[in-house]
Order: sequence, then structure tokens, then C-alpha cells
Amino acid sequence: MKTLEQVRQEMLAKAMSQPLAKYSLKDSDGRIVVSSNAPSQHAFTDPKDEAYAESHYKLSERFKRDDGVIIKYWKLEPSPQGYFHSADGNYYLSTELPELDDDFAKDVSEFDTLAEYKEHIKTNLEDKKADEAKRAKEDAAVDKAIENAQMDIPEAMLMTQCRQMLDDFSRRMQSQGLSMDQYFQFTGMTADKMMEDMKPQALKRIQTRLVLEKVAEVENIQPTEEEVNEEISKMAEAYKMEADKLKELLGERELEQMKKDMAVQKAVTVIADAAKEV
Repeated sequence: MKTLEQVRQEMLAKAMSQPLAKYSLKDSDGRIVVSSNAPSQHAFTDPKDEAYAESHYKLSERFKRDDGVIIKYWKLEPSPQGYFHSADGNYYLSTELPELDDDFAKDVSEFDTLAEYKEHIKTNLEDKKADEAKRAKEDAAVDKAIENAQMDIPEAMLMTQCRQMLDDFSRRMQSQGLSMDQYFQFTGMTADKMMEDMKPQALKRIQTRLVLEKVAEVENIQPTEEEVNEEISKMAEAYKMEADKLKELLGERELEQMKKDMAVQKAVTVIADAAKEV
């Protein structure tokens, strides 16, 4: 059995293999909050950090959001030497890495002991590896099914999918306080170029959906009432609502679409299970 010091040295060695990237910024407490191997920029949300940046960093961009709020982006600077990424997600000088003990476990997790925390990490890694293997098998099986299918995708359908993907991207940007006009100004991109770049992924999404819908139809795949109710319960929990209330709010069309999406997902499993093991 390894001693605590041996485990600590292993953790230290792992941290030392993950040095701080070439460029970074610190907050007002001296903690490294962002790093990148390419010149980039960062916006602080805490007024205290913003004030610190005003006197320590160079302003890169200033954007005015739709609500009138000014967002300032600061240039990342060359990183200080000797900093490494620790298991708690922070960066430390190699001489400042925290002790790997029960106190460390309490600081970075909900566990009281290092042993419990290590077991939790081990379980999560095993689950993640199993999920990745399952997903890889499913993706390979679906890709093979697409190769064997005969499909002629109209240009109009492809462009509609690209527009949907662009709209999704726009919503994600807006949730971060950035309009698409600001994004285009910052990156030099245009909507047309983005849609052109999205075409391969959009085509793959359409082909995947059509194949899975056909499999669900041929195999008569339908979610059970119990599975539907379980999915509604998950949605209700995410929206912090009662499941019965959410079910009432869901229209017939939305409910049928949800069932169709669930059938498509079950079709993925059917294809993967039917695939020959290599």
C-alpha cells in the first residue's frame, strides 16, 4: 500500500506535468483565473478584479452590451515562471502545492477524508471511461449506418440546419453578454462564413437524424410511459417546477416531439447493440 508521502509525490509529479500556459491573468487576490497558450483576452465580472485590472493590465477591447453595460476585455500577459496546475483546479508555485491530506479533501470537495475523496475520483474516472467507450461504440455504429444509407439532402434543408446552429450559437453568446455583431467585430468572422464552416457538421446532424428516425420507425421503437414520465421529471427538476405542472404546460406537439426525440435516442442503442464487435 502506498504511503501518503508517495501519493503526494505522485500528485506533485502530475501537477508538474501541467504547467501554467504561456499567457495568463491574475485577479485582485493574486489568484490565476485564466490561462492560454495563445494571446487572448479576459473580462472580469467582480468590480474588485476590474479595478485591479485597470491599474495592472492593458485594455484590449471595450464592448457595449444591448442593455448598455460596458464589458472590458484585458490582454493576457506572459505567465510567471514556476506555476503548475494542482488537483484543486488552482495554480501554485511548486513549493506552494497544498498538502495532500484530509484538510485538502475538505477544502476541495464535500468529503471529510482524503480516502473518501480518492475513492470518489476513482469512481468518477471509471464511469467517465465507461461512458466514453459506450459513446465511441454508438458513434461508430451510427457512422457506419450513415455510410450504408442512400440520402440526398436538399440544399434548403442543409441551410436551414446551418441557420438553426447559428441561432443556437448566437443565444449562447448573448447569455454571456455578447451580441453577434460584437462577436463578428472581435473575430473578423461573418454570418455567411460561419454558416459555410458549419455545413459539414450540419450535414452530419441531418444524416444522423434521418437514419435514426428510420430505424425507430422500422423497429417500432417507442418510449414507455414510465420513461416519458421520468424524462418529464428530469426536465421539471432542471426548471425547478413540479412534474405535473410541467406536463400540463407541455402542449401535445411538444410532448410528441419529446417522445420522438426519445425514440431516436433509443435507436442509437439499437444500432450499437446490433453492430458487430471488431
